[in-house]
Amino acid sequence: MTIYWPETPYAADSGDDDGLTFDVPDEVLRRHGARLLEPSTAANSAAGPALRPTAYAASVLLIPKAELTSRNNETLNSVLAPLGMQVPDFTGGRDDLPTLPELPEDMEDVPVVLRPVGQPADVDAWTALQAVRAADPDLASVISLDHLMFASRWSGDLTGVPGAIQGFVPTGPGTGVSGYLDGPVAVELPPIDNTGTLALGRRAVVAVLDTGIGQNTWLKIPKLDTKERDISKWDTGPHVKVDAKIQKAVEDAGLFLRLQGHRVEVITHPKDEPLSRNPLIGTQAWCFGHGLFCAGIVAQIAPKATVLAVRVMGSDGVARESAVVAALKAIVERVEEAQSTGDMTKMVDVVSLSMGYLFERPPADEQSNRVAVQIKALRRLGVLVVAAAGNSASSQRFFPACLSTVSNGLTTPPVISVGALNPNGSKALFTNEGLSVTCYATGTNVVSTFPQDANASRQPTVQVGTDNRKDLPQYRQSPDVDDHTLSPFAVWTGSSFSAPHVAAHLANALRVMPSTQATTKAEQASERAADAVAAVIKAAQPPAP
Repeated sequence: MTIYWPETPYAADSGDDDGLTFDVPDEVLRRHGARLLEPSTAANSAAGPALRPTAYAASVLLIPKAELTSRNNETLNSVLAPLGMQVPDFTGGRDDLPTLPELPEDMEDVPVVLRPVGQPADVDAWTALQAVRAADPDLASVISLDHLMFASRWSGDLTGVPGAIQGFVPTGPGTGVSGYLDGPVAVELPPIDNTGTLALGRRAVVAVLDTGIGQNTWLKIPKLDTKERDISKWDTGPHVKVDAKIQKAVEDAGLFLRLQGHRVEVITHPKDEPLSRNPLIGTQAWCFGHGLFCAGIVAQIAPKATVLAVRVMGSDGVARESAVVAALKAIVERVEEAQSTGDMTKMVDVVSLSMGYLFERPPADEQSNRVAVQIKALRRLGVLVVAAAGNSASSQRFFPACLSTVSNGLTTPPVISVGALNPNGSKALFTNEGLSVTCYATGTNVVSTFPQDANASRQPTVQVGTDNRKDLPQYRQSPDVDDHTLSPFAVWTGSSFSAPHVAAHLANALRVMPSTQATTKAEQASERAADAVAAVIKAAQPPAP
């Protein structure tokens, strides 16, 4: 597989283009209690208009716990009351307001559900936030929408171009010649060899925040029992691990919204599910297996690394920003614990994010976003963050990959934004590029791991009975495109799969990095991170003539 790391980003245009049409299906919006923000019709204020379309939880604001004070409660409600909205009581001292449920102890950024007051009102988080920006810019600067983050593109395609992150089998005219493959494949790979001496003194850890994991013989992940509520007791094999505390933080973010009456899919464990979004039809959800596919890419390229699988996303390819923020904050705490106690087995070296969204505000506002705050905290601790650049064939800033342009004066390099290459090394037709894309890696027709407890309802096009080994199907048939039971591998396409490619190469570089002379563990990690990036850049240069 291939990496192209240009010395300077290529920009066909100095500004953002419009990319492909942003159109999230209604069923997805309803499932997540969300709505679309369309700049041409969205509420405006002195704080400035929305610049890009995005999707967000319709009535939710993401507010730091430190800002849940009685003073801010009064400020927000005085601003929102004329709009027919209110926030719940943060402090328990108001009898005239609905009470905010008891906060989970470790929740730093709180998803707060707005309520109507008085006459029926359109309770809209964007309108509320615009009003707060006009009245109290300082308070508004730390409050954000609870965006939907996508690992799969909204509807539409460009003659077979995969979606915003995830690839798919294109339909319609030209399908037969589009060149994009999808489905189970028959591949024999040798077992993963994670033995050997490591200069780092331990296995590098790559955290993959995605749809979770499933049974897979090559990764040695057994069938997972979701009836076992204690995730610390889950056996996920030697190569992929889960963290009960991080997963609990994700669950708490969803439960807190549910307690406030907001529609939400609560993620309670690391297993990728459901296989189908419509049990009456039974077809495979199009983002099912996405997380395990990313994990398998890391295992192929960096077999001596450990994958830390964190499920933040459903099989519909949508994650709530509040859940992602909770997971990132829990990873920050895990790394802080590792560095303070010296137990570096708890360290996380690289975070891989194959998801994102269009940030509706100017680039200057990106850094106060709650995801950006946690990414900055990770970088302060020496953790590298890699993010997929998106598949909209666009130079739009795709968040959080676009944080690649923000250094913050830290030793740890900025977010590494990764676009996609074809197998022949050309840039994929669908990939984003521009000033915010750091590098490109193979992302088209990639072979990696897929859950083997997946056999959805699609059937072979042609099938006739015959004799076969007694434990195998007794048919002659064309391929069954969603029967993964005997093959631990599949083929897929998207810059989703370019990001873990680069993350794995960084893990390989880190494992041979010797100890540094820096004083603190965080400084040591930051220096190693910078050296690892330099090593991958050097290895990605074309061979000498």
